[in-house]
Amino acid sequence: MIWGDYFAHVCGWYARRDEPNVLFVLYEDIKRAPHEWLESVALDESTLDKIVHHSSFDFMKEHATRTAPAMRARTFARRGTVGDWRSTLNAAQERQLERLLRDRSKDTGLWKLWLDLDEEDDSDF
Repeated sequence: MIWGDYFAHVCGWYARRDEPNVLFVLYEDIKRAPHEWLESVALDESTLDKIVHHSSFDFMKEHATRTAPAMRARTFARRGTVGDWRSTLNAAQERQLERLLRDRSKDTGLWKLWLDLDEEDDSDF
């Protein structure tokens, strides 16, 4: 992985989630209600609109060489659709990833954040 271990990164920030200068939020939550989550970091409405625009999937995909320069010509962003991993991973890979998530985050409880997501209809995201 270019930027290091994903689980170490996420678990490290999850451990700091209660610090006043840390906003820990799931991608799925931001996709569902970006203004709700991002207004807590915006100084005013204009700043909020800029944050929402610049953190959108379409903007980041269009500017991928700036936001992920190490990826160069390789495809970094796929579709930006919640649950799209289902079109990429087969059932065995899904089980392997779930085991890895539970194992790597078992001491933090982080894995529990995704428990309810399977029950949600993400077709509109």
